Amino acid sequence: MTAIDALVGGAARARASFDAAAIALSSAGLPTAPDDPTAPAPGPDEPPLDTGVDVAEQMVTMMLASRVHSANIAVLRSALDMYAESLDLVRR
Repeated sequence: MTAIDALVGGAARARASFDAAAIALSSAGLPTAPDDPTAPAPGPDEPPLDTGVDVAEQMVTMMLASRVHSANIAVLRSALDMYAESLDLVRR
């Protein structure tokens, strides 16, 4: 069961990485509709939007974490299927 525990832990870490990147993006205060004609234009004395968040890096982190999570879950399902099949063989 150590391998299965490792897979579950890997999936949990991938999900945590995805969640952390999503939180970083959501707290960045990025405009959600930059082409909205009803949005007020920034005034001349307002500083440009500087979120301090590298959006591309956070998006790549989310994509990679999603893929790692999917791979871990696929391997976990395969391992559990093999475990179930081995139990069926023992019962015969």
